[in-house]
Amino acid sequence: MKIPSGASLVFPFAISAVALLFGHHYAAASQDIYHVPAMSVTTSVKNWVLEVWLAISMKHTQWCGVALTVYLVYVLVHLYQDWLKYFAFRKPRSSPKCPSHDGIPDVINMKPQECTQLNTKHQRGSSDRPALWRTSFFSADFDGSILENLPVHEKKSKHLDVDHVYLNFGLFLVVNVIIYPPLVLQVIYKLTTLRARYELAKMGLVVPKAFIPESVSASLILNTKLVLYYCGKVDEGATAQFVFPNFAALHNDGTAYHGTMEVHIDLNTKTVAKAWWNGETLSPKDCFAFVSFSVAFNSHIKAHAVANWAVNVETKQLWKNPLEAINDATTVIWNHWANRFNEIYSLFQAFGMLSTQACPKSLSEDVFGCALKNGIPQHDSSIAELAKHSRYVDFLMKVRIPMLRGFMKYKASMFPGVEFEALFVGTVGHSIGHYFFETIVADSLWLDVDSKQYGLMAQFTKVAHGCFTPDLPFYLISPKYKDQWHPFYRTIYQRAAAFDKELADTMETCIAK
Repeated sequence: MKIPSGASLVFPFAISAVALLFGHHYAAASQDIYHVPAMSVTTSVKNWVLEVWLAISMKHTQWCGVALTVYLVYVLVHLYQDWLKYFAFRKPRSSPKCPSHDGIPDVINMKPQECTQLNTKHQRGSSDRPALWRTSFFSADFDGSILENLPVHEKKSKHLDVDHVYLNFGLFLVVNVIIYPPLVLQVIYKLTTLRARYELAKMGLVVPKAFIPESVSASLILNTKLVLYYCGKVDEGATAQFVFPNFAALHNDGTAYHGTMEVHIDLNTKTVAKAWWNGETLSPKDCFAFVSFSVAFNSHIKAHAVANWAVNVETKQLWKNPLEAINDATTVIWNHWANRFNEIYSLFQAFGMLSTQACPKSLSEDVFGCALKNGIPQHDSSIAELAKHSRYVDFLMKVRIPMLRGFMKYKASMFPGVEFEALFVGTVGHSIGHYFFETIVADSLWLDVDSKQYGLMAQFTKVAHGCFTPDLPFYLISPKYKDQWHPFYRTIYQRAAAFDKELADTMETCIAK
């Protein structure tokens, strides 16, 4: 009998997740039953349910054991089939045939003609690499001795690739067991609540939070990876110019198209002053649709891809640093799921969150593919000009140097084969990017999913923002820097918390969502 694939594991994993949650509170509940008198109707009902459940399970222990065994075998066989299909043929990063064996691809050393503040050293066609890339990103001053010891790959990979790193079946199994149950719980819960709020809003029973699209769009650009598309200041330094070349967008019929978006931000008011798509003026709401979609899909996938250069899941690392290997395997699994995002369209459509016009290949091939092909945009120390206007830039500038020092101290014992830039982007940069996207877009109702022109992009953004941006519940192993015992993570967290504790608390040791 062929075992179903894909979404077939949603129900059994949801059951196991509920069981995990139930067990988490079981000890306290049992104490209520046997030692503490019922104090409320709710407690009494809870106690009665637990007593019935205990009686049934004790009476039918044998059958429960058989059912559990069958279920576990089912899950194990399914996961093994998945591993054979997607991972067994891959090459480890130590192999020259692995896409991330060589160094991170060089930045794209060109800015579009729309940039009015071009550095002559990095004009279109220049072959010079920005001096600060992978060395003093966001900072021009720190100990040169660190730079001298920082390993530099002479040979670079040709392009970014988000899903290619090999995992042995043991790590694949462990990470799926850790992540999948809380992920399923979150997706089902979020889809249900998102749909409910949408319907209640249509009936006038829910009122969206106050929304100023010019302000929200500006905050998203200044406080996410979109800030890398900074060109310079215009209008006597009062306005910041951002140009996003060859960005992908989606028509409502599901087809993709590409163009250049340009946005001018008034730095005094931190609002969008003007915005264009392929030369046509965008309204504030349309600008928000483009910017939010770009945060979720055009730029974010690059952080996932770069993070592959920060993983080491070789057998030696697994035995030497098992927790670090699990962190790295978590990154690999999340990148794999990102690449298979189109396989769960039917789930989103079943909840009414995604139009039936959505083409499975449009997002994965046209949007993600275009973003990865475009690579990392050329950027230099001029971004530091935005530090006083961007909490994101300011935090990264302050944290990067302590993290680089710690990395050089523990590289040999903890991070063999890992590139610092990938570690920085895949942990600190990625996690605070999620935080800003979640908090800046404070209400999912701001996303106009019924727009006749940009509704499909808003639908995708709403799903990504609601289901995959927040922290997962009931993580068995915390990925937060603040919860780690190793001195590398603890030291970096303490330094970061001294700068901004709220952001430091969001930092994660891997791609964890």
